[in-house]
Amino acid sequence: MKHQKIYHYFVLLLVLFCCTGCPYESVIPIDSPQIPIDETVLGKWKDAESTNKDFYEFKKLDTYHYLIIENTLDEALEVYRKEEYTGHLSLVAGTLFWNLKTDKGNKGYLLYKVEFSKDKQQVALLPLSEHIKEKFENSKDLQAFIAKYQDLSFFYGKAMAFVRTK
Repeated sequence: MKHQKIYHYFVLLLVLFCCTGCPYESVIPIDSPQIPIDETVLGKWKDAESTNKDFYEFKKLDTYHYLIIENTLDEALEVYRKEEYTGHLSLVAGTLFWNLKTDKGNKGYLLYKVEFSKDKQQVALLPLSEHIKEKFENSKDLQAFIAKYQDLSFFYGKAMAFVRTK
């Protein structure tokens, strides 16, 4: 009986581990920043499927870089916790990707495919899959890898949808 409980806990932990993951992290960006800031992207965004009060602010950091501030409400304290990311957009074979960086725990870039609605009031972010094992030493090789596999559904993790609030 005791071994059966341990087995069930082990299976539960394994399932939780497999269902949670981080997007692919690269020590290099897809490319150097070359796409100027799109002013229509700036403003506040929230998770399209959530009813909580968390939101993201997109601000212009410089000509090519965005400052993205994640605002997570701590309901117990009634204050927002903030985490800052810097990012720039890259274009690979006609598809936009975010290169996001934070100093908190990440040593590299988190990479996301970006799909804006035509009116830029909605956006879907698809993280590159955590199951990608390849490591790249230069942006040219990373771009070639993404261009080769970007049309495959399993190349990405679960999509996240956001809507503009302001």
